Amino acid sequence: MPDFASLPNLEILNLKGCTSLESSTKLPQAGTSSKALLFLVFKVKSFPQIKDNMSKLREIYLNGTAIVEVPSSIEHLNGLEYFNLSWCKNLVSLSKTICNLRSLQTLNVGGCDNLKELPSLIGHLKALQSLDLFKCKNIVNLPESICDLRTLQTLNVGGCNNLKGLPSRIGHLKALQSLDLFKCKNIVNLPESICDLRLLDTLNVKWCSKLESLVVKLNENDDLTCHILK
Repeated sequence: MPDFASLPNLEILNLKGCTSLESSTKLPQAGTSSKALLFLVFKVKSFPQIKDNMSKLREIYLNGTAIVEVPSSIEHLNGLEYFNLSWCKNLVSLSKTICNLRSLQTLNVGGCDNLKELPSLIGHLKALQSLDLFKCKNIVNLPESICDLRTLQTLNVGGCNNLKGLPSRIGHLKALQSLDLFKCKNIVNLPESICDLRLLDTLNVKWCSKLESLVVKLNENDDLTCHILK
C-alpha cells in the first residue's frame, strides 16, 4: 500500500471495496490536519503502530475488518472522538491504553463475537457518551468501573447472551438516557440502583427470558413498568 504519511492535509481515507488489500497503511505524522480515517478494508488484520501524539485525528472506522487487536499505541490518538470497531469478528481484545483516550465520545464494538471483556479501567473514558456492545456474545461481565462514565448517555448490551448482569453501581450513570438489554437471556435481576437513573427514558428488556418482572421508580411521579416478552 502507498505511504499516506506524506499527505499532511489528508482528512478522509476511503479504502472500501479493496478486498485484496491485506496490509494497513502508515498513518499521517503528528501535527497534521487529518480529521478522519475511513478504514473499511476487510482483510486488514493489524492496525499500524502510532509513534507520536496525533491530536487532529477525530474519527476511525475499522468496522467489518479482520483486525485481531487494537495496539497499545492507540493512546497517542489523544484527539479521537469516534472509534468504530463493529462487526470485527476476529477482534479478541482491546488494549487497556484505549482507556487513555480522554476525548473519546463514541465506542462501537457491536458484533465482535470473540471479544470477551472490556478493559477494567474503561471508566477513565470521561468524555464517553455512547458505548455499543450489541451482540458481543462472549462478554460475561461488565467491569465495575463502567459505572464511573458520568457522561454516558447510551449503553447497548442487547444480544449479549452470556452477560450475567449489570454492575451494582449502575445507578451512578447519571446521564444515562437509553439502556438496551434486548435478548440478554442470562440476566435474572437488575440492580436496585437502576432506580437512580433519573434521565433514563428508554429501557429495552424484550426477550430477557429469565427476567420475570420489572418495576422501576424513575422519580417521585413516574413508574416505568416493562412487560417481559418470552
